Amino acid sequence: MIKHRGHSLMEVLAALALMAVLAPVTIRAVTLALQMTSKAKHSTEAVELAEMKLNEILADQSWRDGDLEETFDEPHNSYRWRLTVEDYSPDSRMRLVTVQVLWGTNDRGGSISVSGLADAETEYQ
Repeated sequence: MIKHRGHSLMEVLAALALMAVLAPVTIRAVTLALQMTSKAKHSTEAVELAEMKLNEILADQSWRDGDLEETFDEPHNSYRWRLTVEDYSPDSRMRLVTVQVLWGTNDRGGSISVSGLADAETEYQ
């Protein structure tokens, strides 16, 4: 009986060919998973920041000053926010107040918007 002590050249070549096909696919899948994780993290944090900023703007009525754009303070200074105020409808005293939170650059970033209604004729103390 003959005992084999290793793999044949064909077996080694077949294994290398399989690895050559699977390695790029695996690397691409891992890269996509990391990108999606990063996007989900940014989106979640941006929603929290947008809701917090909208509540602050509605509470202190700074929406009355009109549109503006600023960067968040540390540790969220990689995010910026934009306030827009529009008439809710032509015959309404309500205003649509929207806070958009943006991150990254135009081609490598994202944004989230949250909105609320404010009464333009009522001032709160």
